[in-house]
Amino acid sequence: MARRELQRLSASMFRMHAAAPRWTSLAAPLQRSRLASLGGPAVLQRFAACPGLKGLRRCSSAGIQRLGTEDPRMSKLVVHRGVVYISGQVGHDAGETIESQTSRTLQKIDEMLQIAGTTRSSLLSASIWLKDIERDFKSMNAVWNAWVDPANKPVRATVQASMASLAILIEVQVTAAAPEASPRSAAHIRHLKEVAGVPPPGAFSRAVVHGGFVYVSGTGADNDTGGAVAEASAFDETRQALANVERILHAAGSAPDRIVSATMLLSDRQDYSECNRAYINFFAAACVADLPARSTALWGVPTSAKVAFSAVA
Repeated sequence: MARRELQRLSASMFRMHAAAPRWTSLAAPLQRSRLASLGGPAVLQRFAACPGLKGLRRCSSAGIQRLGTEDPRMSKLVVHRGVVYISGQVGHDAGETIESQTSRTLQKIDEMLQIAGTTRSSLLSASIWLKDIERDFKSMNAVWNAWVDPANKPVRATVQASMASLAILIEVQVTAAAPEASPRSAAHIRHLKEVAGVPPPGAFSRAVVHGGFVYVSGTGADNDTGGAVAEASAFDETRQALANVERILHAAGSAPDRIVSATMLLSDRQDYSECNRAYINFFAAACVADLPARSTALWGVPTSAKVAFSAVA
């Protein structure tokens, strides 16, 4: 009960001060006292001293709430239209193993979610970057599986990337449903844990529906039984992967012409032209004249997959 009350108070404080027209202190006296009684000095100290709470400003024209704005590179937390956006978190201060860094990274995400008044049960999406996906994917996944809410798994995409520091093995960025001020806008999240009877190959959902948007996990050219497709060209794999995305969108009540952004992940840059040709053909066949926003990146996966897509529609 105290935990729920703490989350309610933190969300209330967040909304109250986000509505202020200028920079302001986060802790009003009465709520500071209530927080201390609920969580003790440690909780109060975290709210008072957390770097992400030293600066809070409001963009009145767009209704965007920002926390942790003292960093010249980014905000630690941004909330807009019912969604919490958390900057990428790392845990290289916890040790040199993927297990310790993953645990610390997820702990930091929990702390940021609590500041925003929400929890991991309200996660919508997660992007995971690994320094060495072939070596660390299995161990990272074991920590993730133990952490994620099994009844409310977000969509997810995991890729290999060169990190900003040699010591960093993993970085995780998430979005979550924000606590809302009125019952009418209360968060409602729908999880598609399987499509056509096929579950995702991991502790995440095929798609998550929230706030009028559909978030689609990284999706490859899996066949109807969830297994990998037989050896195929990059063009054919792209066509099948996008057909799978379309099937997921239809199951969520959406369609390709509703996609607002997509990410194309390639295992070999030499496949770009063929994947791009199949991508353009797919939208042409769906009668989509103006294509969605898109980013393309190389990825490393411990499989033979050539391409995968994640999307928001």
